[in-house]
Amino acid sequence: MLAIELNSGGHVVLNGTEAVLVPALAVLEPPALLLGVAAAKRARLAPLFVSRAHWEHPGGTPLPRGLPGATTHGELAFAQLRELWSVASRPGAVAVSPATNPDDLGQLAGLFQAADREPLAWVDAAVASTAERASTARALWVEAEAGRTVLAELQREPSGNGWQVRRTRVEVSRAVGTSRMDDAVARALANHFLRMTRFDPLAVAATEQELHDALPGVHAALAVAASVVVVLGTGRAAREANIDLEELALACQPLVAEVLRLVQSARRAGEPLTVHVGARLASLPGLVAALRALPDLAIDLLPLAAAATGALRLAGTLEAGTAAGARWLLAAPTAAPVQLAAAPLTAADVPTHVLWKGRAWPLSSVPLVLGRAPGATGLVLEGPAAGLSREHCQLLRIGSEAVVEDLSTYGTWLNGERVRRRSRLRVGDVLRLGVPGVELALLAVQSTAPGEPLASSVPVALDRN
Repeated sequence: MLAIELNSGGHVVLNGTEAVLVPALAVLEPPALLLGVAAAKRARLAPLFVSRAHWEHPGGTPLPRGLPGATTHGELAFAQLRELWSVASRPGAVAVSPATNPDDLGQLAGLFQAADREPLAWVDAAVASTAERASTARALWVEAEAGRTVLAELQREPSGNGWQVRRTRVEVSRAVGTSRMDDAVARALANHFLRMTRFDPLAVAATEQELHDALPGVHAALAVAASVVVVLGTGRAAREANIDLEELALACQPLVAEVLRLVQSARRAGEPLTVHVGARLASLPGLVAALRALPDLAIDLLPLAAAATGALRLAGTLEAGTAAGARWLLAAPTAAPVQLAAAPLTAADVPTHVLWKGRAWPLSSVPLVLGRAPGATGLVLEGPAAGLSREHCQLLRIGSEAVVEDLSTYGTWLNGERVRRRSRLRVGDVLRLGVPGVELALLAVQSTAPGEPLASSVPVALDRN
């Protein structure tokens, strides 16, 4: 029995222990329809005829440049499924994106039925990927598709005599996807070639295609090394360049920042939790290092075939609803959640002051209330009032830690993560209050004399020179 993961960034077909990655794009260049590997090797030579969006919504939407037998998204997806059958027989399970809506799931199920390849079960890719992975009670799963990155929140909870994992929420960002990731890496490589050899691979479609053909090898090399040698052309016309992971990470920083925003917006401030990262997204240069730099996160890098493997294991084992006649697995048996303790802080990590308009206000055991009208001893925040409460939040020291407590209706954010009642603070943290809101930084200010306690109420004016 085999399994398939449908992903517009590349389908995975699992047959036994062998996993095959099949490009999901198509090239509809007259007179021929190219699919899979053939399409990937033609995509940069005929960019106007490339289609990727048909896997997100595989229904009756007309294609802008159709061919006989492939005039709609659904017909094109069906043509690609027929090609998958040359690699695979009837699947035991199909894993699909958590962002797939019920209408699109029904369309996909109809395509499989029309091909007489209806699987035993359809499984949420986030659930399938993580059911047998160690994880906190609440966790995040994030993976890239061709034109978007999908984040799913997962919850482990008691079920009968054991535990189950279910997906609770989905968020999508269209600012990051495998297409943009490939374009960013290709541009960085081309710029490096231009600086080192005066040769621009993007100047001609043929060398641009060759550069994109080299990307899988580049990602594989950078998974185990800090640099990679890229060779374009053959014989006397061959050119090569050695590029560092650090340079590619710098070029991809805007994409990395968007993924971090996605993760931090879903995380509760200061919450220790597991983030399961799909293999396609993990290939984004600089991302894994940036995620590991976030405090109190356990980063779990998933194998490429994780969703297909999990879907096959789960097929026929769970209670499920139905979608177009196919079984739809909404949850999966799992192990009890792990406990992830917050990393201990040193004295140097604990902020002593909050910075507002060039003045550092000290933190003490007496709460410092922030807001539009916080009282005589509070810190009055002047600025955009939308979403800013009269008494919005308070900062104080409790034992050896400094914490923020949210008092507002509209919310307080710590490093882009929403504060749920109370969160501890670190030097360098940034608080945002209100929408669009005001921002304040947490810092450590040395006392004027060694061992002298910090003042409890007098702000310090910082010298900007």
